[in-house]
Amino acid sequence: MATMDDATSSREADSLYGEFERLALRGHWQPRALPPKPVPRIWRWSEIHPVLMEAARVIDLGKDASRRFVGLQTRSQTLSFGYQIVMPGENAEAHRHSASALRFVVQGGGAYTTSNGEPMPMQPGDMLTQPNWVWHDHTNGTNEPIIWVDSLDAGLVRALNAQFGEGWPGGNAQPLTRPQGYSRQRFGAARAPTDNDWAVPFHYPWPDTQKALHLMAQTGAVDPYDGVLLSYANPVTGGYTSRNLACFIQMLRPGEKTRAHRHTGIAIYHVFQGTGVTVVGQEPPKNLEWQDKDAFVVPPWEWHHHENLSQAPAYLFSVSDRPIVEAAGLHREESQPV
Repeated sequence: MATMDDATSSREADSLYGEFERLALRGHWQPRALPPKPVPRIWRWSEIHPVLMEAARVIDLGKDASRRFVGLQTRSQTLSFGYQIVMPGENAEAHRHSASALRFVVQGGGAYTTSNGEPMPMQPGDMLTQPNWVWHDHTNGTNEPIIWVDSLDAGLVRALNAQFGEGWPGGNAQPLTRPQGYSRQRFGAARAPTDNDWAVPFHYPWPDTQKALHLMAQTGAVDPYDGVLLSYANPVTGGYTSRNLACFIQMLRPGEKTRAHRHTGIAIYHVFQGTGVTVVGQEPPKNLEWQDKDAFVVPPWEWHHHENLSQAPAYLFSVSDRPIVEAAGLHREESQPV
C-alpha cells in the first residue's frame, strides 16, 4: 500500500514532468522516443531555471538518478544538449561511458569535476571536455548550486548500438591523483611527440577565452557570418574539440548584425551573455529573440544570421555535429552574397 509520503512524491514528480512536457524538456532518467526533424526553437532561462531547481528538490541524486541532467528536446539525432545541476554538498558519482561530453558552466562557482584523477575547477564561462571512456565525477563543496550545459554525442552512440558505461569500482568518488592544471600544463603548449591520444580531458577557463575574443576583435579577425568566432580546439590534435563534437564561442560586437548563411549539421546555442536575435529560415523567417542564459537551436540547412541588439558585447556558446557530417563527406555550406 502506498504511503502518504509516496503519494506526495508521486504528485510532485507528475507536476515536474508536466513542466518538462510544456517546455519540451526531458530528464535523463525518463524514457526517450526517437526525435522527429529538428525545428528552430528557443528555451527561456526564466522558465528553465525554476524547473532545474524543482528537479533538484524532487529528484534525489544517487537514489533517483546518477545525474540530474535535464535535456532540451532539440530533435537532434546525433547530439544531446541540456543542463545539469548539482546542489551544495552533493557529489555526482564517478563513472565512465562510451559517449563523449562537453560542459560549459552557466551558474555557480567553486565546484569541480574530477577527470581521470584531476580536479578541474568550474567557474561561469569555463568549458571542460570529457572524452570517451574517461572517469569523471562532480563535487560541489560550495554553498550554492552549480549548473552547467552538458552536450554529448549520445544520439550517434545510440544509433551505432555502442552504448557502454560502468561505475567507479571504488565507491562514489574517484581519488585525486593528479594536481589541478595537469592537463593544461602537459597538453596546452609543448608536449611529448608521442602524446597523440584523443582521450585527454581539458579545461578552457573563461578569462583566457574572453581575452582571445577581444584580441581577435582588435586585430580585425571577424567572420561576416558569425562575428568574432573561436573553435575550442583539441589540445592534442589541434582539430575539432572531439571526434564527434565541435564547440565554438563567438562574440557579437555592440550592435553587430551578421550576414546570413546555412550549412549541414545542427547547431545548438547557449547565450552566455547578451541580448539579441537570431533569425532562422526565410519562408517565413523565425525570430529567436534571446537574452542571458537562454538556449536555442538552428536546424541543419536553414538560413540564419545573428544580431546583437545591445550596446555591450554578446557571447554565444554553441555545439555542432560538424565533425560527424564532415567524416561522412556530407558537409555543405552556402553564404549570402555580399
